[in-house]
Amino acid sequence: MSINRAFFFEIIRESLFPNGLRQSQVDGAEAILDAWEGAC
Repeated sequence: MSINRAFFFEIIRESLFPNGLRQSQVDGAEAILDAWEGAC
């Protein structure tokens, strides 16, 4: 199952991180999404 990452980041930036994300946060979220997709 593929996650729409553009949509995912758009939504979390709007709702959870209105001041933006640091690169380390993006990298961490990408790692989680990679693991999630690898498990499916």
